[in-house]
Amino acid sequence: MKPIYRKIGWAGAVLLSGIIIVVGIVFLDHARLGPFATGTREQAFLGTTFKMSPPEVRRAMKKYGGQLMSYESYRAAQMDPAIQQFNLRAEIAEYEGRDTYLYMPGIEMYNARAEAEFAFWDEQLDSVDVYFVPISKQVDPLIATPEEKLREKYKFVDREEGKFVSEAYTLHFASQNVKAWLWVNKKDANKPIVSVAFFSTWQMAARRARIKEREETAFGARK
Repeated sequence: MKPIYRKIGWAGAVLLSGIIIVVGIVFLDHARLGPFATGTREQAFLGTTFKMSPPEVRRAMKKYGGQLMSYESYRAAQMDPAIQQFNLRAEIAEYEGRDTYLYMPGIEMYNARAEAEFAFWDEQLDSVDVYFVPISKQVDPLIATPEEKLREKYKFVDREEGKFVSEAYTLHFASQNVKAWLWVNKKDANKPIVSVAFFSTWQMAARRARIKEREETAFGARK
């Protein structure tokens, strides 16, 4: 082979290798795989961890039969959905485009149908709300089992009685970086309302610090 053709061959191989590398990096980045994964070791729900991106959450949930989808798709997939969409941060323009909400239609857990809302801040998992809807007459495990699991993992903080419904209460739990609570409404003893929420304190702390600094300096420094 003549030197000129050998050089062209090497140049082509290098170019092809470069293209493959770039495509691989773009794929890993888009799928949040390898060095582009953002999840922490702080567990949330169904194998997910806080700060996971939506693709990471989808992969983690798939192992347990969970799916992640838009609210419109969730309502189309789930008959009589338990979750009503409400985004308080949407009322503040500052947060527009930074938060994303995705939903999991029902899977069976604790003699109930579990549905969930996953909230992301800057494409990283910030909080999870899980709603349990009874599917059998055995409602006691639906209340007792989630509480038992939370007590095993987190430190029990306190119990808050319902202000407007006497049969409702909230149990608060916490670890170093996560807060959780179990909300129970037993007004209808045959069909209690049970939900579990988890949220990472890192984002809340950062947001509070940013707001506090803004409030303290909005009208100038103190004299």
